[in-house]
Amino acid sequence: MVKENRPIKSDDSKNKKEEYSHEDLKARMVFNIPNSLTVLRIILAPVFMITLMNHDYAIAMTVLIIASISDFFDGFIARKFHMESKIGAILDPIADIIFMTFTIIALLLKFNLPVWLAIIIFTRDLLILLGGLSLHFLKAKYTKENTLGKVARFVQLFTLIIYTLTYINNYHAEWIEILIDVTAAITIASIVIYIRRGYHLIRDRHKK
Repeated sequence: MVKENRPIKSDDSKNKKEEYSHEDLKARMVFNIPNSLTVLRIILAPVFMITLMNHDYAIAMTVLIIASISDFFDGFIARKFHMESKIGAILDPIADIIFMTFTIIALLLKFNLPVWLAIIIFTRDLLILLGGLSLHFLKAKYTKENTLGKVARFVQLFTLIIYTLTYINNYHAEWIEILIDVTAAITIASIVIYIRRGYHLIRDRHKK
């Protein structure tokens, strides 16, 4: 009777599967952290508007600061753990638009935030959202946010926080106007860069 020589399965493949499963699970967990922070920012948007309009200034400022911090950390975690994705590229600007819309409208109604500054900020966020959607539908390679774009977002949030604080405390100074002008200039510069990058991405895509 001839014995059939069956190949002995090595445990290496099993170990590799377990290793990959562990890495996949870790990736999913880390990937969910920036998305959760992004969703948190969406939830906090109406909370800020309601509390500000109801004169609950302490809660409103706390919400504004937490939302601003989440805006930094969702991107930081995504970059740190290499979890940048097309989904995140779409979800993050949507959260930015929602949060900025509620925040700016509240400040326009309550503290007379300059309308022209609101238009500039909305224009930038809308361009980023449209850019993310374009990358998704064109299946183009995701690109990291440029440094000026990060600076623009930081300056915007910083300005909105300072602006809110000054009006809550009935403190008005000329340097606030300067801060607003600087914010507008940096935002416009970042808009120009986004348009140029978007043009080059689309042009390169059509060349392939």
